[in-house]
Amino acid sequence: MRWNKLAKLLKYFAIFITSFLLLTTFWIISNYDSNATLNAIIFHLKMPLDGVNTIFYTGFIIYVIIPSIIILICSFYMFSFIVLLLIGIGLTTSIFGFNQTYYNAVISLKSKYYASFLFNDEIGIFFILKLILIILSCYIATSLIYKYCKKIHINWFYIITLIIITIYSIDKHFQIYTTIFKRQYSTLYEDHYKIKDDIHTKKPRNLILIIAESMETIYAHGGLINNKNNTENLIPNLYKLAKNNINFSNNDNFGGLYQTNNTSWTIAGTTGYLCGVPLSLPIDSTIIFSNNLTNQSQFIKNATCISDILKKNNYNQVAFLGYDTSFAGSKHFFKSHNIDILDEKDFKKYGELKYGFWGIKDSQIFEFAKDYLNNYHSNLPFAIYIPTVDTHFPGGFTDREYCKNIKNNSLDDAIKCSDKIIYDFVSWVMKQDFYNNTTIIILGDHLSGLSLRYENRNIYNVFINPKFSKNINNNLVKYRILSHFDMTPLILDSIGFKVEYFGLGRNPLYSKTLLEEYGLKEINDLIIKDSKFYRSLWE
Repeated sequence: MRWNKLAKLLKYFAIFITSFLLLTTFWIISNYDSNATLNAIIFHLKMPLDGVNTIFYTGFIIYVIIPSIIILICSFYMFSFIVLLLIGIGLTTSIFGFNQTYYNAVISLKSKYYASFLFNDEIGIFFILKLILIILSCYIATSLIYKYCKKIHINWFYIITLIIITIYSIDKHFQIYTTIFKRQYSTLYEDHYKIKDDIHTKKPRNLILIIAESMETIYAHGGLINNKNNTENLIPNLYKLAKNNINFSNNDNFGGLYQTNNTSWTIAGTTGYLCGVPLSLPIDSTIIFSNNLTNQSQFIKNATCISDILKKNNYNQVAFLGYDTSFAGSKHFFKSHNIDILDEKDFKKYGELKYGFWGIKDSQIFEFAKDYLNNYHSNLPFAIYIPTVDTHFPGGFTDREYCKNIKNNSLDDAIKCSDKIIYDFVSWVMKQDFYNNTTIIILGDHLSGLSLRYENRNIYNVFINPKFSKNINNNLVKYRILSHFDMTPLILDSIGFKVEYFGLGRNPLYSKTLLEEYGLKEINDLIIKDSKFYRSLWE
């Protein structure tokens, strides 16, 4: 009797856990798409979650926890049906993928076809027919299996099947088995990581590096949320800056950078730009179960970064952080690599702070940067780093006080406003006396977390008033395949340091990049493999 109660309890527990894990997997994939790697998940679980927007907690509760509880309650009365339904969901998403199966059927109907399918036979009718076919197929298959299973006793076979499908689905997306239990090593760093011993210049230039949240080139061709047929340029000012200055492009016009594995979240993208390497955690018990990762002295401490080079060349360096500096280990990274931080506690002396969804509004952070530059009287060169946050996924923050002509608060509107805020700051810098000896660089930190299947998504970049060591022509900047890492030597080269390589980065003015030589897929495969050399950067 006791065993029967225990067995029933275990069955219900298995239903809850498997549904929770399946829904968590789908939630991660739907929110982060290509950004959802095992490395990124473990990194964020290990780092403090201070400063995370409550919309993410709310979303997780609504789309994962509450449905899991509902499934558990329903299983009390419809055990076999719930098990079969979860098996069907798991199999469908494992075979076809979450986005293709459910995202296209639900989200696309809302965002793309809501206003157009009734009037567009070529798109709408076929979409509706496919949707009906999917629903009918799922209904018929589930009904037949359920009818058959009613004739037999539901037992652990079905629970075990569900557990196996859940494990397979999770591993398919996050490659847990390969990463942890079937560890493969690469010699990517032994073969290609290199930094010149002595990097210096006799004519240092000031650096203003704006790391713009999720800034993609696709924004120049329409929004991510609205109809894909929308061709409105959401970033007309940044587009103009790119066209009138130096933009490294994957095409012959306005293009950008490619995103590799482990550069797809803010601090990982920053690491890629400043250090020429991805943010790849050595996934083992030392990292997962220790507190080393949250210790600032342990944040990729043995890597040489741009800021370390500038420190040796007597630069004054400061990062303006409007968000919680504990989030994603930002303060650990900057402090570990010789960059001072100005954050909320420092900005309070200026008076009342104005907040968006992720911290202090970008417009106010740029005002603080202006104040710093106005009062900078040192003879030493400066390097300031300004990460923006207003365009953070999922909905962004539209500063309607700054952008008075924008009345809504969608991500598209946040992007439009951010375009104006960044451009106004750059325009102000161009009018200052120190501009002649200053290089301004604007880089998107990574692609947006949105999982819409747009093609040709690339990261925004522009170099304004650079002094490269080599004359620029179209052959050097157009049809180039560049990553975060290739920006590292370019940033240094643009402020007076002749640098042909740095870490995994290659200066495209002098040679092919690793992506051009080996291809994005091969480099991505090598990055996710373990590396004894890369481990030495952490230890």
